[in-house]
Amino acid sequence: YVAQRIEQLAGEARQNHTAHTDELDDIGHGVREARGLAEQRSATYVRLLHEVLRVIPARLEESQLPLHILLESPFGELNENQEELLGAAQSAVDAADLEVRRLRKLLDLEQGAVAFVIQPVGIAELLRAPLAIAAARADKRGVGHDWSVPTTMPRVRVDLSHTQEALTSALGLAIDQTPEGAGVALEVKESADGSRVQLTISHGTLEAAFSSERLLLERTMELQGGSMRDEHGSTVIELSAERLNGLSRATS
Repeated sequence: YVAQRIEQLAGEARQNHTAHTDELDDIGHGVREARGLAEQRSATYVRLLHEVLRVIPARLEESQLPLHILLESPFGELNENQEELLGAAQSAVDAADLEVRRLRKLLDLEQGAVAFVIQPVGIAELLRAPLAIAAARADKRGVGHDWSVPTTMPRVRVDLSHTQEALTSALGLAIDQTPEGAGVALEVKESADGSRVQLTISHGTLEAAFSSERLLLERTMELQGGSMRDEHGSTVIELSAERLNGLSRATS
């Protein structure tokens, strides 16, 4: 098929054939030209995105301050409806600010502008803060939770701060996917060869929406040698386990 395709392209290229080039030269020139245009367009879009992410946070900050002042020290007494409207406006601005920050970090990750300090971290230490935050969030939404974290588990090689932030978001998304009255569960286990530690978050059946938060989680895991995927109502996160003397714990 490849040979036939090259012959087809070569036949088209012969129409513009010169004494100094052959058919593959013409094809190669076309490919390089198309790639150059694509790279130029990509660079333009990246510059545009940088500019948008520079301007929007400043505009959001300008909105946050007067809303905060009006809610905390209103000029005159506000009725219940006015307070509710101002509160909704502030919540919307805060949500937009958070979304912009996620996009900013996602762009930085893609461009290699985020430094990861990879080091061995115990599972209990890694999960302590994310699980505490998740438990409070679940209780607030009326969602049950059950964490199963073995006391004996190899350490994982991750950036502690970035991974804790990502796990907090992953658990939060799982809770948001779970209907009130149902439950979220976390199971932690070691892979058979000891090279990975797998965190399985079982949650409700609500469909996960495409979001920048989800993309940010996936890229944060991937850039540390891990992964994140959905499986039948569960979110599975795999992290690289520490290896001692070049061997996994299971084989050492």
